[in-house]
Amino acid sequence: RKFSQAAMACLPDPDWQVSENHLQKRWDLTDRPICSVDPPGCTDIDDALHCIKLSNPYANEQDGSKQLYEVGIHIADVTAFVQHGSALDREAAERGTTVYLVDRRIEMLPTLLTSNLCSLMGNVKRLAFSVLLKMDQDANVVSAEFGRSVICSREAMTYEKAQNRLDAYRKGLKSAETQGKVVESGNRKGSGKSSSIQQGGPPAPPPSGTPGTSVAAVSKDSDRSLNESLLNLATLAAKLREKRMQ
Repeated sequence: RKFSQAAMACLPDPDWQVSENHLQKRWDLTDRPICSVDPPGCTDIDDALHCIKLSNPYANEQDGSKQLYEVGIHIADVTAFVQHGSALDREAAERGTTVYLVDRRIEMLPTLLTSNLCSLMGNVKRLAFSVLLKMDQDANVVSAEFGRSVICSREAMTYEKAQNRLDAYRKGLKSAETQGKVVESGNRKGSGKSSSIQQGGPPAPPPSGTPGTSVAAVSKDSDRSLNESLLNLATLAAKLREKRMQ
């Protein structure tokens, strides 16, 4: 199903890029070690995250002070390109969501947005809406900030690549393991319990590209851990946002 001419007329120039004006009006988070993790072949990368250890010279378990971390959740800022009430906005509302089939997907928004300008691909500056959580080593939220941002993902990883890195961490990189525990512990505090939802996105396209066939998905630790991280950290952020607006 093609988009109407009126909807397509709302799209920006295909050569659109983040400008200096964007950097002045938004948080500049291009220095953060942000990454995304998705199934192989994914082009519509709509979320990403990061976790960094903050400088805290007073961290000392003996006197009760704790090491702090910044956990960031970043969602592609589609609203920067879709004006409320526009022909594109109305048509997207009618479609409701992107529908994934074995051999194709039926888009909610044109490919220029979903797979390009609103896709948080690696090493490209993109507009996002970000939540920055300051958390201690036990995943207690110390502070939360919400804002529009400019990010530059360091890498768009596949689950397999993320799994390889997790395996490497488990072999001896304790600092990375600690950061992972902060995020995973935060997951449970955000949702109140561990999520049992198995997520993984659309089926991977068959190697031959033959319609009507698919390849079996292999579940990895990173699939569940990272999907759970984004889901539950986003839930936690939403609760904090709702509380702040009351």
